[in-house]
Amino acid sequence: MSAAAIDPLVLRQAEIRASRIVGATGYTRDDWEDLRQELLLDYVRRQPRFDPARGDQRGFVSGVLRNHAAKLARAGIRAEIGSELPDDSRELCACATTRVEADLHLRIDVQTVLSRLPEHLRTLALQLTEMSPREVCRESGRSRSCIYRWIAELRRAFVAAGITAASLAMRGGAR
Repeated sequence: MSAAAIDPLVLRQAEIRASRIVGATGYTRDDWEDLRQELLLDYVRRQPRFDPARGDQRGFVSGVLRNHAAKLARAGIRAEIGSELPDDSRELCACATTRVEADLHLRIDVQTVLSRLPEHLRTLALQLTEMSPREVCRESGRSRSCIYRWIAELRRAFVAAGITAASLAMRGGAR
């Protein structure tokens, strides 16, 4: 199957996932095309199993690519960690690798949610990483009610994606 026969959404998502893997693991820029191809190949293999009665196409694409990207990322992290350690210390890094994997999954999930938001909510999310809601109001000139309404929209987007305080605690991601 040629790249032209694959949905542009799938191609773009595979490219994004490949870029994130290269940026967060032991893979290099030279590996990007191979990672993209591996993601597309996995999608093509799984696509016949898509059941529209169980969900929409976007969700299926996102899930398939996210899961395979996580597997590829784990392989890259293991290779990176393993290459820096003597053979007898590799087993000691298992829990560190698991933590790195959990952080990588969370970063990918958060980036996916943010990429789907309107610009004003992406900007607000970025501002909230550095400022309190009160400071955002002062900096932006927006009212408190507006900022808190937007914060509620952000929360709904993350809850809809399954990212909640409870899910973070279960992953070990709450800090």
